[in-house]
Order: sequence, then C-alpha cells, then structure tokens
Amino acid sequence: MAIPSNTIQKIVPKLILQHSYKHPWLGVDVTDLSNFVVVNHHCGAVAQDVDPDGPAAKIDIEGLEPNMSSISDPFIVHDIITAINGLPVKKQ
Repeated sequence: MAIPSNTIQKIVPKLILQHSYKHPWLGVDVTDLSNFVVVNHHCGAVAQDVDPDGPAAKIDIEGLEPNMSSISDPFIVHDIITAINGLPVKKQ
C-alpha cells in the first residue's frame, strides 16, 4: 500500500515530536445524496450512520431513520453535510 507524500510530510513531524498521531475523523458514515429525493439540495452527503461516541453525535448530527409509513421513501433523511470547514462537499 502506497502512502501519499503529502500525508507523510504532515504526519511524520508529529510522530517524531509527539510519538503519536491522532487521525481526524467525523464519526459518521455518509452516502451519496443522489440516492434520495431531497428538496433544495444539489450537492452533499447524507448522514447514514453516526457513531454515538464520535464528534458528529456531539453536535447532534443524526443518521438515517427507517420510514415505516412509506414504501417509496424507505428512509427519513435527517442531516445532509453540505460543507466541511467552509469547503462545499462536491460529487466526485
């Protein structure tokens, strides 16, 4: 497995100084917005599953909820992540 050089340049100095590196994470699994019918959103990531101990849960991001009252819309979408640190989430 190859590690990108920009990742090495960022992590190695911290490993040398601190003897560890805490990798950033959100604590949320996301899925493509195009899988859902959502009004007023063109880009973004739907919060699918949220780790109850993760940073996303601490700011009340909610994952998908089963929608028992609809066959055509099997899930209730609670949160859509449209930007991270001010940068828009774009379709890749």
